[in-house]
Amino acid sequence: MDPDGKRIFVGNISNRDDRDELLRRANYTYGCESCVTVDGDGYLQVETTGLSQRIIDATQFLTDAINSTDPFQLYDVQIKNNDPDVAFGDSQRGMGNVTVKRPDGTSQKVTSIKIRLDFGDDAYVIGNAQLRESYLNLVFAHEVSHFAPGFKEDPTTLGERGDVDNPINEIRAARGLPLRAEYQARNLHVGGLVYLKFGDAVRDPKFGVIIRGSDGINVQDQPGRIILWWQNKIKR
Repeated sequence: MDPDGKRIFVGNISNRDDRDELLRRANYTYGCESCVTVDGDGYLQVETTGLSQRIIDATQFLTDAINSTDPFQLYDVQIKNNDPDVAFGDSQRGMGNVTVKRPDGTSQKVTSIKIRLDFGDDAYVIGNAQLRESYLNLVFAHEVSHFAPGFKEDPTTLGERGDVDNPINEIRAARGLPLRAEYQARNLHVGGLVYLKFGDAVRDPKFGVIIRGSDGINVQDQPGRIILWWQNKIKR
């Protein structure tokens, strides 16, 4: 861990329950209880000692974001419960505001990558508890992945997973969680109800190793392994 590289700011989260929930999800991502903490200045810090190498490798982009000293990789995490403009989470460059300390002891407000998380949307998600956890608990890591290590666009073709969530599937695989089968939720055309498919990694039948292609881990989705939500309640 680089104690001088603290680049994900959560100090603007004033509600203690919201900050605790963010920490719970961050620790869930690493599969630990308290390896992710908040320092006295409001920045995330992570200690990966004792974690499996597979977890360390899968979460490296997130660890690097937490430890980054790149001024263009500064994140401002905000919680916006039941915000009609946020569906689970989003991220935007140049929209965050973080007050940083200069070497001379003075402070300066700087723009940053703004991550907004809407924990209130969780209540509208229906489905198997493990599938819900695999999706909701990793929204934060997903939003960081949009910009770490570099900016990535969402896929536009139905059925693709894409560069943003492929690293999150690597975390899911390392954690033994169900994998996201595709990026976009599909419309059921029933009262604004949409669903997202999950599945398991496709493995080589002879050697049992996970098969990866141009779209990350190959995922075999299965009937019924879905979560659902009313889009009109998430984006009101």
